[in-house]
Amino acid sequence: MNSQGRSSLAGTGMTLALAGALVIAQAVTIVPAQAAPAKERRPTASTGWRVAASVAVKSRIAVMTDIDADSGGDAWAIGESATMDGPAHPVIEHWTGKAWRPVRLPGKIRKAFYPRNSVLAGIGAASPTDVWIFDPDGQYLRLLGGKWAMGRLPRPKVGRLFADSVKVLNPNDVWVFGGHSGCSLHPSPANCAPYAARFNGRSWRLYRLPGERNDVGDVSALSANDIWTITGTGRQSSVLRWNGSGWRVLPVQPRLPASGELTAITAISDSDIWVGGDAPNSKHGTYELIRHWNGRTWTNASPAAKQTSKEPVVEDLVPDGRGGIWELADAGNYDESSRLRHFSHGRWATTDNVDWLLFELAAVPGTGSTWGVGTSANVSRGLIVVHGRRPR
Repeated sequence: MNSQGRSSLAGTGMTLALAGALVIAQAVTIVPAQAAPAKERRPTASTGWRVAASVAVKSRIAVMTDIDADSGGDAWAIGESATMDGPAHPVIEHWTGKAWRPVRLPGKIRKAFYPRNSVLAGIGAASPTDVWIFDPDGQYLRLLGGKWAMGRLPRPKVGRLFADSVKVLNPNDVWVFGGHSGCSLHPSPANCAPYAARFNGRSWRLYRLPGERNDVGDVSALSANDIWTITGTGRQSSVLRWNGSGWRVLPVQPRLPASGELTAITAISDSDIWVGGDAPNSKHGTYELIRHWNGRTWTNASPAAKQTSKEPVVEDLVPDGRGGIWELADAGNYDESSRLRHFSHGRWATTDNVDWLLFELAAVPGTGSTWGVGTSANVSRGLIVVHGRRPR
């Protein structure tokens, strides 16, 4: 599968890597079960990448798909457990500063929300008592003041909205990004457009974003008036910026190779922006494509790599809290593993391959630590991993 097939699944909050995880898990026995409590592994003396919590679900596959941290002592993660031919069940985990704990919703909320929502699209947190979780169709759960409530994004006059990612800046400034109308696993340029919805503390407002293909990709915010994102696929990939009053296409766009695609972005400052994705190589595979904005121009920052027939793609880029960048890449060809690289002092460190399939990273504010979520190589356990000291 090439990069065009890995575009974000509008309405699921997952990449096609999750579909690959289902393929890997074909041998899993199909027996319904409930998610077991996450058991945290005691941290070792090492501060390198390691498993912080394992979510095991008897006789089912388990995958953690999204994570957000608003402080060292507060982080939230979501995922799914499923069988090959049965419905998926949402999984919610909360980091309390001491351990990851499973979150069980009140019975009434669970019965109303879960039957129609086998997967969760995205999660964002403003504090331990203010958390937003969205499903693919724009329905959401909100934890506010210790109580869970349900809501829904406004419906457009025509078509449907598919939620894909969440950015919570504060309780009165929440953004949801995704696709409008025909966005799906195989989006059509004719009926699919990127959108954003913003909550101001009282009501929602919909924004049509520039671009005509696919949904919104990764999102990174410097402040309430300075948000960066990417939309589109291939030659239509664009870097967009929110200036406090509207979304605009950045006047100077990164130059991409033919069929190159952007899938990840992180903003450190207005003169320090990183975007990543993939582009074809001469071996009929792909290479990890990375560009850097210094406030004036875009430069090539792609890590050196031997050309092969594998098809890696940059899944995520996040700051490491110490002036560097972590890059998460799918190793390609459903290799059942991910690749982690670290950029520091002007160069990329040696590739760090891990025996996990990771989907998202989250920098922990005010620390040099980073969370990540994914699944084990055999897809039997959902994983929450960490790099650096245990956040608290």
